[in-house]
Amino acid sequence: MRSVMEAPFPALGRTITIKNFLPGSGTEVIELRRPLDSRLEHVDFDSLFSSLSIRHLSRVFSSLLLERRVIFIADKLSTLSKCCHAMVALLYPFTWQHTYIPVLPPSMIDIVCSPTPFLIGLLSSSLPRLKELPVEEVLVVDLVNNRFLRQVRRTSFFAGLFFLLTQAERKNEKDFILFCFCLWFVVKLCCWRKEGGWGI
Repeated sequence: MRSVMEAPFPALGRTITIKNFLPGSGTEVIELRRPLDSRLEHVDFDSLFSSLSIRHLSRVFSSLLLERRVIFIADKLSTLSKCCHAMVALLYPFTWQHTYIPVLPPSMIDIVCSPTPFLIGLLSSSLPRLKELPVEEVLVVDLVNNRFLRQVRRTSFFAGLFFLLTQAERKNEKDFILFCFCLWFVVKLCCWRKEGGWGI
């Protein structure tokens, strides 16, 4: 641990070498390489992963890849901003090109009626007002209780694909997020080539 603390922080793409003496085994050499891309280094994923199960996280992830409307509900501003930021970061190397408001003020809640894709965060105090608005095809995610308050209608194709994601979750959780990303990328690419657009 001392060698780690004394080693200088490496530049992007550079490697630091740490030597550790193990009784009976001699000296162990460990090389740590800092990635060339540092976009995800300062993203706090803890709040998102502790708020949503893998199944719910995959549903939100796929909805954003399909450019749908998603609303996060939480009782704290910090939770909203951290979860929204982490969710957008999970899309990397893609970027969210649509409306993105991590914390929407109650006075501007009518924005959720927009027909365009969005990712919006709302405080729990705005929930009664949200239920009164004519909102359609929106995935409303309760970050406090790890549940969906409103779900988007799925096509049979989407339902079948979601079943495959669920099976992948049960078999190997470590590769689950990677599996979701690769699968949806292939699906979107195939649909684009087949239909000449990004609709599914």
